[in-house]
Amino acid sequence: MEIKKILALIVQSFFYDFVLIKSDLLNSFDKFYIIIILKIKYVLKSKNNVAVFFGRKWQGDSLYNLLAVEAYVYQIETIRKTIKSDGIKVIFDIGAHIGTYSMLLNKAYSGAKIFCFEPNPITFNILNNNLSGVDGVMLYNIGFSDESGCLQIYYKNKALDSATFEAQRAIEEKNEDLIECKIETLNNFIDISGVKEIDILKIDVEGHEKKVLLSAKNALKITKFLIIEISLNLDFSFSDVIKLFNSDSYNFTLVKIIKVWKNSDGSLAIIELLLKNNNL
Repeated sequence: MEIKKILALIVQSFFYDFVLIKSDLLNSFDKFYIIIILKIKYVLKSKNNVAVFFGRKWQGDSLYNLLAVEAYVYQIETIRKTIKSDGIKVIFDIGAHIGTYSMLLNKAYSGAKIFCFEPNPITFNILNNNLSGVDGVMLYNIGFSDESGCLQIYYKNKALDSATFEAQRAIEEKNEDLIECKIETLNNFIDISGVKEIDILKIDVEGHEKKVLLSAKNALKITKFLIIEISLNLDFSFSDVIKLFNSDSYNFTLVKIIKVWKNSDGSLAIIELLLKNNNL
């Protein structure tokens, strides 16, 4: 029966770019996952939080985050249906974590320059180990906010992906450790780096996105597509988000809701959006 399922998935791979095979037949290899991709060939073998990812030794902060690549793969596939690879030259990944999303972007948009930003020095060391030397990828150990300087980030060693600048979010995530990070405004980085256009800007900053956006107006003017994960609360509702991006200061149109996370009461908790700049 398992073999029939695998064969069915292989057939599906001719119609979809990404197909995940998760087979009990492969248990002897300790959690062996194969993703068949028409244009991106990928093999992930996890053991002791170390994997082989696109032929590279790949470190994770947890086994969960190594195997969470499945979610990233389908997100990238959704994005690629809207944003074709032709003409994509510059990509910003703000909140790059250990680099899995960046690596998939590197393969999906080969030839593009990818700027990866990760503020947590501990996570950045893993990111650097994973992506150092990858063609077209540049790594920066900084975060973004509404001002330049340093800021404390809340984290926990067993789940570095939940690190956040936001105290309330830290309480919810039970992050008890603190470490100082260098921060910059996105506008300042654009001015210093001399970047003239951003084809894809991805922002995943665990509740800090509003402060990133408030000091990114100039950067957003040169951004064609924005992929952003937004934590919703009383101060930043879904309608507030849409009004913000539809305002004259930003002028983005919602193209697609990529993913939705809900609270236990059914209300929206987090949304991931794909938006397009109406002026570009």
